[in-house]
Amino acid sequence: MQKGAVAAGHLESANAGAEILRAGGNAFDAALSAFLASCVCEPTYVSVGGGGFMLAHSASGKTVLYDFFAQTPAVKRPPHELDFRKVTLHFGGNTQDFHIGLGAVAVPGNVAGLFYIHQHLGRLPFAEIAAPALQLAKNGVALTPFIQSTIRLLAPILTDSADGKAVFTNKDGEIKSPPETIFIPYLYDALYALSKEGARLFYEGEIGQQLVADCAEKGGYITAADLKNYRVIERKPIQI
Repeated sequence: MQKGAVAAGHLESANAGAEILRAGGNAFDAALSAFLASCVCEPTYVSVGGGGFMLAHSASGKTVLYDFFAQTPAVKRPPHELDFRKVTLHFGGNTQDFHIGLGAVAVPGNVAGLFYIHQHLGRLPFAEIAAPALQLAKNGVALTPFIQSTIRLLAPILTDSADGKAVFTNKDGEIKSPPETIFIPYLYDALYALSKEGARLFYEGEIGQQLVADCAEKGGYITAADLKNYRVIERKPIQI
């Protein structure tokens, strides 16, 4: 029997990784499954539209830093054409300014990273790895006190749009409270399609085409070339 431990920011994310280990997946399968589940359970931190890194040590002894962080779009646009706005967040006694809008969006890397790592290190079929997240996405996930606290912190960003308000606030316009459900429309459809069609759907298919069209029409930078040219980078970790 394969043994392991899974740590995550939400119980359901950890459960997804544990389920994959029980099904015979390796540590990388479990990490990818937990990540996909966290897109559903921890939407204030994780998104298929974001970017990240994985520091991986394989059974063969190889150690690699997989860099799939978000990249800067290649083409500039005049400032007056951009959807680029400042919001201020309050962290206790301190404040910090952030920028939101399509003009603040970089080229996403998470989807490329997911499939790249699965191709190089995974064991189970990707559809099986995605299954726990799909089950969670179908009906939404009960809000936890911790995720509620992050929604309150990030409210100026998360509720700036009508779509964000629909996800994170209730019918009274208040930030949702446990045990209310967080449900993100179309997330199930997107994850299901990605599990069947792969990263190409995101970077050259329907999802990517919609992102490019929105940026062109509504004030973003990302072009079809930015998406098509995105690459995951294998880096040698610094060791001391």
